[in-house]
Amino acid sequence: MSLFNKNENTQENSIERYKGEITPYLQVGEEIENIFPLLISFFCITNKRFIFVEKDISFKEPKTLIYTIPFSKVSEVALIYNDSIKIMKKNEIHITTKGKVHEIEFFKNIDIQAIYNEITKKII
Repeated sequence: MSLFNKNENTQENSIERYKGEITPYLQVGEEIENIFPLLISFFCITNKRFIFVEKDISFKEPKTLIYTIPFSKVSEVALIYNDSIKIMKKNEIHITTKGKVHEIEFFKNIDIQAIYNEITKKII
């Protein structure tokens, strides 16, 4: 019985763990609106910005990078499709700022169109 509960709660437990990790970096009045787990990191949408956490799990020098992307600094959002058959080849979104293109790959079972719509609502 506990094996089934463990599997069902895995994503929920990850979300709670990610909230705990990112909360110390939030500003006064900033609230988490949504968190999307990635392979070894996560993408967070707050009421003020996007936060992308990238974890490098190398044995030599493990590190965590935390990117803050204010809504006003996003110049472009791209949703990656396979042009030949019009179905998504990857669950990937690119967020372009003045200095960098952030390539964010989501799990295959996540509704990437809904995430894309949520991101574009913030920047339009």
